[in-house]
Amino acid sequence: MNQERSRRANRASDGRRVCVFTTSHDATDARVFHREAVALADAGYDVTLFTPFGPSRVEDGVRIRSFEGIDTDEGQPPLPGVKTRLHWALDVLGELYDTDYDLYHFHDAELLPAGAALSVLTNGKVVYDVHEDVENVLQHKELLPEPVRPAMAGAISLVERGLAHATDGVVAASTDIAERFESHPEVITVTNYPQVKWAERATDRGVVPKVKGGIDGEDASEPEGDEPVRFVYCGLLSEDRGIPRLIDAIEEVPEQRAVELVIGGKYETDADEELIERKGRYSERTSLVGWQDTLEDVFGLLYGADVGMMVFAPDPNKTRAAHRSNKLFWYMAAALPIVVSDIGNWTEVIEGADCGIPVDPLDTEEIAAVMSDLAADPGKRRELGAAGHEAALTTYNWEVQCDRLFDLYERLLGPLPAKIEL
Repeated sequence: MNQERSRRANRASDGRRVCVFTTSHDATDARVFHREAVALADAGYDVTLFTPFGPSRVEDGVRIRSFEGIDTDEGQPPLPGVKTRLHWALDVLGELYDTDYDLYHFHDAELLPAGAALSVLTNGKVVYDVHEDVENVLQHKELLPEPVRPAMAGAISLVERGLAHATDGVVAASTDIAERFESHPEVITVTNYPQVKWAERATDRGVVPKVKGGIDGEDASEPEGDEPVRFVYCGLLSEDRGIPRLIDAIEEVPEQRAVELVIGGKYETDADEELIERKGRYSERTSLVGWQDTLEDVFGLLYGADVGMMVFAPDPNKTRAAHRSNKLFWYMAAALPIVVSDIGNWTEVIEGADCGIPVDPLDTEEIAAVMSDLAADPGKRRELGAAGHEAALTTYNWEVQCDRLFDLYERLLGPLPAKIEL
């Protein structure tokens, strides 16, 4: 076995074979797949993505391997629990320990021991992609016993940062996360801005307030006079992300306002699903449209809406998390005015782009009042949406971020060989 591993690890390589792996993100994840894996494949890297969720296939030039065989075509399950993810971390290490990729790029904290092991067992470089502030997540979530939660969260954070030093590079989803790893010799920030194509496909809402007919804007037309103003949320569904409060708020909008709330996404826990589904059944103004399988589906939903909603409850992990958000910048790309929690740097982003209105995320009456005001003022909606759309075209897009990832790969692996034109 050792002789075979040595033979494979020392074989000639052009430095472009990349293994991306995760225990909690599915094969259509916006950051893991659509931004990073696809961009690397487009740049000429040979990319394989290992995920628990399937089906296995080749998509957009990326080989997808479902190591647990969970078929998301049969429905999107809730996020796996910690015990399940730790078990899967061992499974994926078993899949990868005898492989010979040039670079291993992983996306979850529970995979740090596997990443450290791969740095010893293989000749490949190893990169840790950090999406969340683990210490703040553990202090906020009920994953640890409350009396010892702060101490245990701090200890786990120290272990995380220690194990990260066994990797060759750290990719942080925002600057506050990057600061936690400042002692690592190779840290970069790559934010979650969407590809500029989504902003290019959006109709300028200063001209056409609502797009009908899909992502390419076919048959775009003004909405009917009696058509309700559509508020939308699309993403992870949980109580701390304010979904129950959104449902309560839409019901408090005065009856003379024609409004509706459309909620798409997957549930974080079974308890969240039970609570939100129960509230949704009793709200005549709310539609729960479920998981959107692809980004095309997500943006199809957004392009058909009038206002994007994000009323996350304040917690330490989210206070400075604006630049690692998906939804905030999806809404900008779709030319939607945004109602967002008045916490941390979220307000700074939307006020800087002049594209939305901050609210107290715990005040249902205030949220309802802002929704009512926007429903009554199409000019304001167009103004805010157009400003966010311009920011997405010029500043908040993936094309201004991906070169940072390419530069890191070149520092670790050297430049890609020139492509041969046939």
